[in-house]
Amino acid sequence: MKEQYNYEQRLEELENKKDVTFQKILEPFIYESVENYIESNKEDIQVLDVGCGCGFLTNQIANKFSNIEIEGIDFSDEAIKCAEKHFNLKFIKGDITTFNTNKKYDILVYNMVLHNLEEIPFSMKKNHEILKQDGIVIITIPHPTFWLQDKINRGKITLEGPFNYKEEIIYKIPFKIKNGSYHHNYLNYYHRCLSTYINIFSKYFKILNFEETDYKNGLPTMLNIVLKK
Repeated sequence: MKEQYNYEQRLEELENKKDVTFQKILEPFIYESVENYIESNKEDIQVLDVGCGCGFLTNQIANKFSNIEIEGIDFSDEAIKCAEKHFNLKFIKGDITTFNTNKKYDILVYNMVLHNLEEIPFSMKKNHEILKQDGIVIITIPHPTFWLQDKINRGKITLEGPFNYKEEIIYKIPFKIKNGSYHHNYLNYYHRCLSTYINIFSKYFKILNFEETDYKNGLPTMLNIVLKK
């Protein structure tokens, strides 16, 4: 039987600030992007946290910004159960590509999600449909050019064959944060060229912000992006 991703373990890592990349690189970028949007827009901001997982980030955003209403969506039953158990917010069990709603959102958050999704063109199309005009999509992903190669070079990940950047392929990747315990399952990592992401984003949105960050050995391993409708 396939082992389930342990959302309780992930929540414990985040609550106890064990994930340094999340705490120092991803979280500040997301908060700053939300704050920048709020400063130039009206009150009553509607936010959807896509791939919300255990709900930690969803709750953090809710607590940090009093003038927003936030919901989380995730296709995993276990994720939604964990989120609802710990946080008094609205969590939706569903796939963003088939998400049916009449609601329009100001902000969509994709924190470390897109590289786990197979059909990102459908995700971007749905984002465009449910986002208000001038709304934004906040995205964090491992840098498509350097992250996987860095992991291979440092012996963190071993592939069955040589890594070919131009080959768009699914890898089964173990998940473990620095100084943390291994999660006893593998995540799908859809490797795509950076140009693939940019071309898909540009079809539906303007690229408002594009930051290469979390440098290791002189190369950026994370990519932070804001798109605008």
